[in-house]
This record gives sequence, structure tokens and C-alpha cells, in this order.
Amino acid sequence: MFVWIHPEIDTEKEKKLISSWEAFKQIQNINEHSTGDNTKKSFQDALDANVAELPDSIDINTADSAILVRLKGIGPATAGKIVAKRKESGPFTNIDQLLEVRHFPDATFKILKGHLYVGMTKK
Repeated sequence: MFVWIHPEIDTEKEKKLISSWEAFKQIQNINEHSTGDNTKKSFQDALDANVAELPDSIDINTADSAILVRLKGIGPATAGKIVAKRKESGPFTNIDQLLEVRHFPDATFKILKGHLYVGMTKK
């Protein structure tokens, strides 16, 4: 037979935690009725303000996942797969090889094809 004993609650620590949370909400201008979308949007805007612009064309043989993920239609998983394929098989020799990356969407390829190129790199 299992016996469950209710843990003792430290009311002083609980009061400090509640007080700290309220102070944080005031500093961050968060209220109980704010939506997550507004908070996320302002957070995203803050991130975007600190990111350098992407060049007009990107070499898929030298771009890291941080650059690739900023391209429309490429998320973290796809960016990781592109980098992994490049490490596994060597540098891309043709832009069409992106279609060999598992689950790389054709629609994304059509959008990005004009902005990506294959630079010459050593194996």
C-alpha cells in the first residue's frame, strides 16, 4: 500500500514568489488579460530589430542553419537537414539537390530557387 504525504508549504517563499511575479509583470507590462500573441509579436519585433539583413543570394554550401532558418519556408528542422546532408554527402553541386533533402517542400524550392546558389568548395 502506498501512502502519500502532503508536502509542507513554505508560505514565506510562496509570498516572495508571488511578489516577484507581480513585479516582473509590471516591468514587462503584462496583465492578466493580455494575449500571448501580443507578447510574442513584441518579442519577435525585438528580435528582428537586431538581425542583419540577408544578402540577395545565399550559397547553400556555406550557409549555416542560423541563416537558412531565416529563409521563407525553411524551419529549424529543414535547416538542420540541409546542413546534415551537406556534411554527410559533401558540398552541393547543383541547386536541385535540395529536393533530395527529406521533406523539403517543392513550393519552398520554387520560392527560394532564385535566391540560392551553389558556390564552388573543396570536398
